[in-house]
Amino acid sequence: GGEYCVDVLKGDASLVRTLWEDYGFLRVYLCPTRANGVNSSQLKKHLPTLKNVIVALPQVEFVLLVTKETRALTFNLMNEVQPNLAFFYFSEEAENGGPTAEPNEKRTNKDSPAKDTSASKGPFR
Repeated sequence: GGEYCVDVLKGDASLVRTLWEDYGFLRVYLCPTRANGVNSSQLKKHLPTLKNVIVALPQVEFVLLVTKETRALTFNLMNEVQPNLAFFYFSEEAENGGPTAEPNEKRTNKDSPAKDTSASKGPFR
C-alpha cells in the first residue's frame, strides 16, 4: 500500500488528474505515513515535487495529514500554503488517551464520553 501516495509525493499527478477529470473528485487526502506504506523518514525531500502537483491542479483540494511523523513535510508546506491545500491535524496524544495517559496506555470507550468509533475503518485509524 501507499504507492499512489508515493507517486504523488514524487510529482506524478496522473492519478489525481484522472480522478478529477474522469470521476469529478474535488478532494484528495494524502496520508504519507509508515502505517500507509510510505517511507516517512525522507518526506522533506518530496517538498518541491508535491508542491508542483498541488500547483498544477488548483481545482483539486489536497488535504495532508499532520502528525509528528509527517511534520517535516507538512510544516514546510505551511510556510508557503497554497489556496487548494488544507491540513488535517491528528494528535497521537488524543489517540493514546490524552496527555495524562501513559504512552502505551489506550483509553477505552468506557473512559471517553465520545461516541464509539472503534468500528470505523477510515484512513486515519
